[in-house]
Amino acid sequence: MTKSTRRLALLAALSARINAGDVFNVESFAIASGKTKDARAAITAIAGTARRVLVIAQAFDDATYLAARNLSNVLLVTAADANVEQIVTFTKIIVAADALPILAGRTIKP
Repeated sequence: MTKSTRRLALLAALSARINAGDVFNVESFAIASGKTKDARAAITAIAGTARRVLVIAQAFDDATYLAARNLSNVLLVTAADANVEQIVTFTKIIVAADALPILAGRTIKP
């Protein structure tokens, strides 16, 4: 697959999900306590009772990874690693503000 095709696929997938209202923008996403209960509460407060939630940020701290690793319906990915399959598959997407420039950079021609 060529780079331009990959870029267009990412742009189309993100646009479709944004238009459908499945993408939530938050200032930052971090679970300081590192507890799964707190991660579940934070995700539920943002995305409701979605079946599968994708959380995209520039980077995550260790406590946030620890808090979310036991949630089978949640996946934490960095903006540089997010792919079209994940964006299409997950029912709700939470995007931290620091990830937006990276995602935008991946969808425009250099």
